[in-house]
Amino acid sequence: MNRVLIVHHNDDDGVCAAAAASFYGTNGSNVRFKAVNYDQDLQEILGNIVHDFDAIFFVDYSISKEENARFVLELYNHPKKVVKWFDHHKSSIDFIESNPKYHELIDIGGYRIIGIAGCALVWLYYNNDLVSDQTLLYDTIARNNSNISVSYDDARSLVRYAPSVIQYVHRYDIWDPFFKDMTNLFHYGWDCKDPVEYYTYLHKDYNGDIIRTTIEKGKAVKSYIDSENKEHCEDNGFDITIRFEKDGIVKDYSCFALNTYHCTSLAFGDLINKYDIVMPFFFTGKKWRHSMYTVKDNIDVSEICIVLGGGGHPKAAGYTSDQLDIYPDTIISVYK
Repeated sequence: MNRVLIVHHNDDDGVCAAAAASFYGTNGSNVRFKAVNYDQDLQEILGNIVHDFDAIFFVDYSISKEENARFVLELYNHPKKVVKWFDHHKSSIDFIESNPKYHELIDIGGYRIIGIAGCALVWLYYNNDLVSDQTLLYDTIARNNSNISVSYDDARSLVRYAPSVIQYVHRYDIWDPFFKDMTNLFHYGWDCKDPVEYYTYLHKDYNGDIIRTTIEKGKAVKSYIDSENKEHCEDNGFDITIRFEKDGIVKDYSCFALNTYHCTSLAFGDLINKYDIVMPFFFTGKKWRHSMYTVKDNIDVSEICIVLGGGGHPKAAGYTSDQLDIYPDTIISVYK
């Protein structure tokens, strides 16, 4: 592989996964990174450049739209291209299961395992000899391309010897409750947004000081952001109801919607415990982008977002729309 294109989601897990794929999986090849969102058309973004590369890696990338599935499958079937795909989104597995003509996607190299973040999946793929419990490793690999999620405890065991930066990014992305406060502080303090910047931190010798420094920085950042978020929620948030029907059963979910740009669940503070769902939304200039988060065990927001044309995880998912259809005290009806 002389020329490698690494396509990654544009959040922290995606950037870290891209760095790990380059660091562990390209053997000094000429690498280019491309950040994308799941709702973007891969043909439009990559169609004019993929011919320049011998290998294309998709990391922390959910394939849940037919046009993108077709694009990736065509690349995979190209006789002179190497394609790998690392993903942990339930919506990808659901899409393949409901679209048999794209079943060949499961043959692509890499891991699609729910419950392990993208960056950790990449590390695991290239470093599985470092896993102390090989029986657990083999049982986990057997779940590749299945809807069976890895438990928090098993995921921690599998990535125990990964660089600390990967472990913290992994724990934050999958909502692991273990050391939740420390993980959130790391997230607040972490400002590495370029895959190349990660290279230094993937050497274990650097991890102890980096983690301590980042957490201390996160404490100061959190104090400021919490104050800003509280005021922002009071000024720009409102209540809606999401009415979700599945298999003839209708459930109404309380939802707090917030008009804000590119925030995470942390922006809502304790509101995420008060409401069934919290939903940040904003206009990109072309479409309305919505995210959904929940901490309720009986709610899977990915099911709701898939119906709305998006996808994601059971506790964090999203979708886009051409028009804004949420207003204070409205009921949004979603039928599966």
